[in-house]
Amino acid sequence: MNFPSKKDGLFLTIFWGIIIFIIVVSVLNPDPTGKQLITYNSALGYIINLFLISFLLWIWYGTNYKVINNTLHIRSGPFKSTIDIQAIQSIRKTKNPFTAPALA
Repeated sequence: MNFPSKKDGLFLTIFWGIIIFIIVVSVLNPDPTGKQLITYNSALGYIINLFLISFLLWIWYGTNYKVINNTLHIRSGPFKSTIDIQAIQSIRKTKNPFTAPALA
């Protein structure tokens, strides 16, 4: 059984806010002030921005959970994890975004 991750408004704001910010900065091509090593309107800058946007979208759309033979398979973009369901001793609700690969 495959279960997609629920998506919270906070994570929606964070993920899509970063993506929109990167796109706006790339499109508007602000003239950098100071001595940046990589500017937004350089080829390397576009490649880095494309990589960051792709990575965030991969996590946003690629976070899911599968139950296969009493094992929970967790996938969040490029990150994978497996948990034996029999080894789970307790479940509790938390608001900490760093405890598990979840978008809610």
